[in-house]
Amino acid sequence: MSKVGELLAKGEEATATGTAAYQARAVANELMSVVEAQQSSIEDGRRVAIALAGQPDFDVRDIGYSGGALVVFRGTDRNGDPAWVIQHYSQVNVRISHVSAKPEGLPRPIGFLGNVANPPKGAA
Repeated sequence: MSKVGELLAKGEEATATGTAAYQARAVANELMSVVEAQQSSIEDGRRVAIALAGQPDFDVRDIGYSGGALVVFRGTDRNGDPAWVIQHYSQVNVRISHVSAKPEGLPRPIGFLGNVANPPKGAA
């Protein structure tokens, strides 16, 4: 079982016992660990992409969490407009792949938002 799968399994146990306070943060952190590992081994001219199940036209640019239960993905829709997808930590289903970098410049790595429920002052 993958580390993310293990975290989700633990999350289901924690939810059953009422101790799920930090599961979204744990899942978001583990996703970022996987993304960072992929980014460190990627070929020139390519970037790491995350596709969310049920959201094929959403380009994930940042991962965060809100409270103990919600994992937050910030990115853009097919028109390039800013968009957010918010999922319960037990419902997160992603595909991580390497895709061609867009020609307009160097690929921007996927970032980590941290806790979006308590953003730092001045954060948009």
